[in-house]
Amino acid sequence: GGNGSRKRLWTRTAPAFAAAIATAVSTARTALEEQDATVSEDPYDNLPEQDEETHCEICKINRRGPCRPLWRKFEACMKDHPSEPSGNDSGDASAAAAAPPGPNICDKYMMDWIPCVQENRMLY
Repeated sequence: GGNGSRKRLWTRTAPAFAAAIATAVSTARTALEEQDATVSEDPYDNLPEQDEETHCEICKINRRGPCRPLWRKFEACMKDHPSEPSGNDSGDASAAAAAPPGPNICDKYMMDWIPCVQENRMLY
């Protein structure tokens, strides 16, 4: 008795259950792909061509030459994420020199910029 009716019930509901799981997996996969696409967008890819005024000499030097695009990303990141939590509102990337040890959100931009400067030592 009981086993046969459970088997018939499962046989009738299994396809709907499998379809529901497939839909949920597909929805989750799409959401993750969209999230990955959003995360992979670099917020500093479309900086305005015009530089902001600054008193930072290091910034002025690095805004010229072949490393300019890499420096500008680093500079913009440092402005958005100052290493000092309070008291330094200058927005100058030179604050990076005073940054505490350990990973910083702007390290990836600095690590892209450094090899460029090393390759172009005569210009910087």
